[in-house]
Amino acid sequence: MTYGEILERAVKKAIHKGLPLNNAQFLNKEDWEEIAHKKYEVFLLNIAFAKYFWGYDKIPLRFNGGNFNMNNEKEGIDYTLAWKYHLQEMVILDNTDRIKYVEKFL
Repeated sequence: MTYGEILERAVKKAIHKGLPLNNAQFLNKEDWEEIAHKKYEVFLLNIAFAKYFWGYDKIPLRFNGGNFNMNNEKEGIDYTLAWKYHLQEMVILDNTDRIKYVEKFL
């Protein structure tokens, strides 16, 4: 897939999950390619995009020992929300790696 195709699919996935971005449907293939190469961070590093693309699932960060609690979660495990985790991961990557990172979740 080209970077434009990856970006288009990622944004459409977020829109499908509720991201309020109505104008994306009017972009053509060339528009997506241009955005992917020049302005991709407008989408990929946007908090609203991340919330809709990755969601609010919990991701375990580390285990500090303990027992399971009433929610069947291991006590002593630190959790973060999926969108926060993936956004933090993308911030440390360079431009092309960010688009490839997102591609893994399409």
